[in-house]
Amino acid sequence: MGYTNLERGTSEKEALLRSVAHLRDFVENAPEGLRRIGPDGHILWANRAELDMLGYTREEYVGHHIAEFHADAQVIEDFLARLSRGETLCDREARMIGKDGSIRHVLTNSSALFKNGKFIHTRCFTHDITERKRAEEKVISAYERELAAREVAEAGIRNKDEFIAVVLHALRPSLNAILSGARTLRENPPDAAQLKHSCDLIERNAMAQLHLIEDLLAPTRAARLASIRRLMLEPGAEALYEASGRDALSHGRGGE
Repeated sequence: MGYTNLERGTSEKEALLRSVAHLRDFVENAPEGLRRIGPDGHILWANRAELDMLGYTREEYVGHHIAEFHADAQVIEDFLARLSRGETLCDREARMIGKDGSIRHVLTNSSALFKNGKFIHTRCFTHDITERKRAEEKVISAYERELAAREVAEAGIRNKDEFIAVVLHALRPSLNAILSGARTLRENPPDAAQLKHSCDLIERNAMAQLHLIEDLLAPTRAARLASIRRLMLEPGAEALYEASGRDALSHGRGGE
């Protein structure tokens, strides 16, 4: 039995209504955030995933300017400007602000609907990538901590090498003077004046080394470095020790 025109029309209308209902259900309950924004930047509609992602009710979100929900004003301004020029946005990162003040990192894909050259609204998909960004930040943070620890260790090695070099440099003058005094005593028969001069020289430089060693064993690194700097920067310190050694040798030759 054939259908009448009225029955066919009713059937087609019902099919269309079912199709519209299915489409509405699809976009409203899609797992991805969806929204439409008007040419003035105000949100015209958002689906449940978009609202749940940010924690707002429909009344708190729809009707407000999209910039209110973006952490970086210049980013959303750039997005809207590009869309108004007919550009399509693909996988553009943005930071959105949740109702609780938290930052949600999203990937935005969007294009604009135009009719007769007039910008009607955007068609925007937002994909929440917050957890991925946090994981990336943890990896970067761990790498930066490792890099910082390596730099500290390398700096410590350099400081240790410099410390040893300074200590050896500080010890050398008094050791040279002691060796000079001892050589004088061994190679030349000393008279009383020469003996006293050489002994004073050896004692003075041995005491200098003892003081240096005591300072190096001081409880604080600052005290140790202060002692070394004092020896290194004392005007004419090394020249004084070497001159003392030359004096001892000249005394020895004078007694020959």
